[in-house]
Amino acid sequence: MKRIQLNMGKYLIVQTSFFIALILLSGSGQIAAQSAESTNLTQPAAETPMMRGLGVGTHFGRKPNWDVDKVLPLLKEMGVSVIRDGPEWATVEKTKGHYEIPPDDQYWFDKVTQSGIRVVLVLMRRNDIYENPLDPDAFARWAAYMARTWKSPQVLAYEIWNEPPNFDFPELYGKDSDWIQKYSEMVRKATDAIHKVNPNATVLHNLEEQQWFTALEKYSSDYAHVDGMDLHPYPMRVPAEGSPDAPPITDADHSLVSYLTISAIDYSKKYLGHPLPMYVGEYGFPVIKGERNGWKGVTETAQAAYEVRGMLQGLHYGVKLWCFYDMVNDGTDPKEEEDNFGLVRNIDQNYEPKPAFYSLQRVARLMGADWQIDTRARATLDTTPASAMVVNASLVRGPQMFWFRVGKDYITYVWKAGEYEGPTSAVTGAIIWSNAPRLARVEVQDLVTGKEVPATLSGAKGKVTLSGVPVGSNPIAIRWVAK
Repeated sequence: MKRIQLNMGKYLIVQTSFFIALILLSGSGQIAAQSAESTNLTQPAAETPMMRGLGVGTHFGRKPNWDVDKVLPLLKEMGVSVIRDGPEWATVEKTKGHYEIPPDDQYWFDKVTQSGIRVVLVLMRRNDIYENPLDPDAFARWAAYMARTWKSPQVLAYEIWNEPPNFDFPELYGKDSDWIQKYSEMVRKATDAIHKVNPNATVLHNLEEQQWFTALEKYSSDYAHVDGMDLHPYPMRVPAEGSPDAPPITDADHSLVSYLTISAIDYSKKYLGHPLPMYVGEYGFPVIKGERNGWKGVTETAQAAYEVRGMLQGLHYGVKLWCFYDMVNDGTDPKEEEDNFGLVRNIDQNYEPKPAFYSLQRVARLMGADWQIDTRARATLDTTPASAMVVNASLVRGPQMFWFRVGKDYITYVWKAGEYEGPTSAVTGAIIWSNAPRLARVEVQDLVTGKEVPATLSGAKGKVTLSGVPVGSNPIAIRWVAK
């Protein structure tokens, strides 16, 4: 493909099929026409770097579908840095006071952590060898054993239970006020026990929505020593930027970002005196037709767009880890939502990756381990019809733009929030950067399709405009490569 060169005053604009280079001209400003091979950066890299903050849920205890020897290469290929998993209490302590991790669990833990992937260890489920199957003292002793046996840094965090409203606590203790008190007591005792054997451990709780506010109002001292909270902000029936919850759990727009920050920052500061670091342990969209059990199904393409859009918002607003639920489809029933959250298909379908696998892989290849949030007002986004917007947004509809740094480079993500409408609905946008650094090139890619975007770069004296950027349902990545 021909390389196009335009002399724009002090700069030379070089456009190929995928990247646009902005080159400072020499004093003579001479231009020589030439042809060159097109540069297609959508081709798979030799190896995907582990992306800090990118995690997935796994169920390695459920064989044969969750075969670690077959799933682990996919985790590495996608760029996953953390998994969320763990053996249940009753499988480790089968007789009182005697602990033994099952060999299959030890096997997957060793395989995963030896690969460099870390684990959020979920500690949960009742143990019927005790008169009270949720005995908080017995649970704390088991939690301490797990913290001594499976240690940091291989374990990123120890999580006290998964979704207590859905597992065991209401069944055993009854109404909210009763089970919330019992869960809070368990959190306090387990947190202290884990910190006693591992003072540097990160301990998370997983209480959300109104139950979390009740716990803070009545039992805040039980959460005095936790190190963070795990949130599961499933959109369920709304797009990636929204939440099905309502004030006071969210803002008036029911935004995803408000759900996260109200819980972990606003209310935590009010009752605990400090914010709690945010971790997202589950987030996802089932690929099913129609609606089922409160879930609105999405297409595979919409899943690919939504997963990226939700994660990028969360990471930009300070979430330390974003885990998708889950890595592998749990079954093959096309109408069952629990069978269709996976980023890859079931073992019976040869673990074939879905588009979401590749969209997240593209983000991992852009971001790697050393990305940073960039909150400065770098540029504006103008769309057609004209509507200027500065830097970042957390809207539940309309244009969005988020900035990150990777070394000296800038990474910009743009899309239009709201229901998935497909790439053909995109409007044309232009990013106007008044104080741009010297750039070697600019790379533009549709993260869902992986295709290059033929945007056009122009400008001089530090002010540049990148025009022809599609602002639609598919998130677009722009990498500004510094000289």
